[in-house]
Amino acid sequence: MQETTTINYRQNLDHLKEQLKTMLPDKTRNDFATYEQELNQSYPNPLRLHEGDRAPDFILSDGHGNRVRLKDQLKHGKVVLVFYRGEWCPYCNLQLNLYQRTLGDLEALGASLLAVSPQRLDKSLLMQKKHDLRYSILSDPGNHVARQYTTIFKYSDEAVDTLKGLGYDFETFYEDKSKDLPVPSVFIIDTDQTVLWAKTEGGDYKNRVDPTDILYVLRARR
Repeated sequence: MQETTTINYRQNLDHLKEQLKTMLPDKTRNDFATYEQELNQSYPNPLRLHEGDRAPDFILSDGHGNRVRLKDQLKHGKVVLVFYRGEWCPYCNLQLNLYQRTLGDLEALGASLLAVSPQRLDKSLLMQKKHDLRYSILSDPGNHVARQYTTIFKYSDEAVDTLKGLGYDFETFYEDKSKDLPVPSVFIIDTDQTVLWAKTEGGDYKNRVDPTDILYVLRARR
């Protein structure tokens, strides 16, 4: 199917990895690979909510200052809720761009999309404009919402220092100095706030929930 070849995350990830080989020194890539393996082993089952659980309501702001409430979104249909790390993360950028490419199909299936990270409001706005994302990019300072849905982990000092060497000042993306980040995950929430589906690819943040999986579930649960 053409859909699978154009929006499949795993196939696009392979291409991204090849790009990063030309951009990052071998040592940097190897250090990140080791860290990713450690995280995968540390957080094999990071979800806090599962199918059948009630999704906690929340109100978060987007980069434009709009307040978005989960209950209000659910009045119009199902919600696909995505937790990601931030605009500096190439895997987040790939994931959210692919989700944008499926947005029309997702909306045709009666669902809306909310993407949540702990990054500052201005960084959320930057991400939305930079990647032309036409769905809500919400800021969750302190991960107060995220920690009800998925595991929060502390990004290592070594990884932060490596990012600085690459020109990314990690701490400028966030309001606090905690270095706390959510394990990337996706939830499909029904109109009565029931979690219909919850998925993560584990602590290795390179791996993300494929958009084709989301569409498959939405079609099956129509």
